[in-house]
Amino acid sequence: MPIQNISAVFTPAALDALKADIVALAPQFPALVTLTDDERQSLQRVGSGRETFCDTAITGAETFPTVLPTYMSKTEWDKDELYFEQLGEVEVALAAALQKVKDTRAVVGSERYRQARKFYEIVKTAKEDVPGLQSLYETLREQFEGQGGSGEPPTPPPDGGGPVTPP
Repeated sequence: MPIQNISAVFTPAALDALKADIVALAPQFPALVTLTDDERQSLQRVGSGRETFCDTAITGAETFPTVLPTYMSKTEWDKDELYFEQLGEVEVALAAALQKVKDTRAVVGSERYRQARKFYEIVKTAKEDVPGLQSLYETLREQFEGQGGSGEPPTPPPDGGGPVTPP
C-alpha cells in the first residue's frame, strides 16, 4: 500500500484534551505498578510454555482443593488469573492504538524529512545567487558528512520510499 501524505494537526485544546484523557485512564486500573529495570529483569516471565503450566496448576487446585495449603488463597489466585487475562485484553487494545500512533508518526516524520531534503536541494541550487544562503547550505550539508562520496545526500527513490544506502 503506498503511503499517503498526512495533513493533520491537533489544536492545542484537542491535544491537551487527548493527553488529559490518557491520564484519566489511570484510575480505571486498580493496581498498576511501575517497576525499575532491575525489578523487571528479576520477574519470572509467563511465556507460552509457562501459560500451560499456570493453567494446569489452577485446574489442579480446583480438582484437588484439599491439596491447596491454607496460606494460599484460591480466591486471590482466581482474581490474579482474571486480572491477568483482562490486562492482556487491555494490552492488546493499547498496543494496537500505540502502533497506529507510531506508524503515523513515522509517516509524518518521513514527509518532514522529504520536505527538508527538497528544500536542501533548492538551497544547494540557489546558494550562489541569494546572499547569505551559503551559510544555511553549509549548516544543512553537515547532516550528510561522513556518509561517503561528496558529502551530499543520496538520491531518494522517486516514490519517496525508505532509506537509501549510499553507494
